[in-house]
Amino acid sequence: AALLSGRPEVRSLSLFSETSAIWRRLEARREAHKERFQERVHRFLDKYHVEMRLEVTRLATVLRRDEHLGAHLVPIADALDDYVYWMRWSGWLAAQLAPPLELEEEEDARRFAVAVTTYLGARLVDDGFDDHPHFKGKHPTVLGVLVQSYPDLPRSVLQCSSALLGFWVLHQGLQRMRQLGCESCADNTAQLFSRIPPGALAEVLCRQEVTRAEYKRIVQRKAVAYDMILYQNLLAPVESGTRRRLLTALAGASEIAQYLNDFMDLKDDGQRHQPNLLRCGFETSESVWGACLDQAEKELEAVALLPEPLQDAIATVFAEVFEASLTLWDSEYSRDRE
Repeated sequence: AALLSGRPEVRSLSLFSETSAIWRRLEARREAHKERFQERVHRFLDKYHVEMRLEVTRLATVLRRDEHLGAHLVPIADALDDYVYWMRWSGWLAAQLAPPLELEEEEDARRFAVAVTTYLGARLVDDGFDDHPHFKGKHPTVLGVLVQSYPDLPRSVLQCSSALLGFWVLHQGLQRMRQLGCESCADNTAQLFSRIPPGALAEVLCRQEVTRAEYKRIVQRKAVAYDMILYQNLLAPVESGTRRRLLTALAGASEIAQYLNDFMDLKDDGQRHQPNLLRCGFETSESVWGACLDQAEKELEAVALLPEPLQDAIATVFAEVFEASLTLWDSEYSRDRE
């Protein structure tokens, strides 16, 4: 009945973070990370925000200053400027890794800002593909602004416009990486993006009928590949062995984030006939939460031999993923009960 209503039952959200030993260990590691690095994380974020502002302005200016077409492109340039800069918080999790890896110089913040901007190009594609006029009700997407600004144009045309703009942002991002001398970053990002279309197409075409293994593969080729654009570029200067271990654990965190997000998106995914973890054998929020915590503990084994500050930073990423999901689930149920 809960699945048919489009939302699995929640019996007690507050119990999730109180009863699990795994969760308590994640919280303890997060506290240790904050004690060591919180101020440095915020200083890095300040640098990153400055660089992000410059990168987003650069993109919008290219559209606004076209000699003959700029006046027609101002609305989409303004929407791009507003939405992509608002989405700068997408770098929050990856930024936790900057201080323990001593990736805190302006060049690191700039490389990261370019990576986040490029990643958000992929998000613009996704918004058009999945017809998202807003980000979880919190902020209008570029598509949402276009729908409001051009009510006479077919919705499908505006969706394609968002996707086309996203591909342009991705292309500009790759060019910018090369301009900054980050050839390997550009090559890795292009390789990552080549992984995404098969996952996105399978998600649309499978019509919800997937096994757990098939759905895991879709997540790896979509959500995980998206997030790796952030992590791989930030970690580009790190020694290859350490980098590989970190990226293995971070890929696990991204996979878990998608599974936790499925709880919120069950109704929306059902309307679009897309697969969702809750349709692959899980019936309640508690079963999702517990399975994801178990997976988190296994994923953390990838960094077990790294220095403790790095282990704590990775554990912080996992803890933040779980806490963000609790906040979203709780707010959604508050709205449902009103």
